[in-house]
Amino acid sequence: MNLQLLQFSPHSLYCAYVIRDYLPKDEMLNLDETIRELTEEDSMDRKTNVKANMTSYTALQNSSKCGFFFQKVAHSIDAIIRLRGRNVIDEFTYNFIDSWGMRHKKDDHTVEHSHIPRFWSGAYYTYVPEPQPFIEFCEFNEKIKLKTNMLLLFPGSMLHKVSENQSEEDRISMAFNINMEKQV
Repeated sequence: MNLQLLQFSPHSLYCAYVIRDYLPKDEMLNLDETIRELTEEDSMDRKTNVKANMTSYTALQNSSKCGFFFQKVAHSIDAIIRLRGRNVIDEFTYNFIDSWGMRHKKDDHTVEHSHIPRFWSGAYYTYVPEPQPFIEFCEFNEKIKLKTNMLLLFPGSMLHKVSENQSEEDRISMAFNINMEKQV
């Protein structure tokens, strides 16, 4: 695993976390197959920020093939909070509010947006063809080249957009939103 942070301050949780080589290859390929199956058609008619084939907002949550991924992401977020938070002794529950798959064909893209009011958001890329597109985190004025097996985690309020797919091959990815609650 390879971690990169986009941050204003080393003391803040308000960062974009870029994690490369996130899943073992077999798990990534299984997730890729699931997303490809679910995005053959566009369920959302390009009426969202995603100008590509997209599942419903809950399609991946309803897939038993994605449970391992959601558990791993929840553990990753918990580790981030414990490592970067100050005096974190509380226990949290991470609730995946929604999760959807995307298939960006040639010239498809995602327009600038945020995921307010969600606490955490993320995207995972199971296949990124050449030439590599990028995600732009507007507040940081940073563009990150997307790669296969890359996970991005960021606050839901963070503005971002994804460039056009310039390849003849499809870019396959998923996105999700998470709220967290303090356990009592």
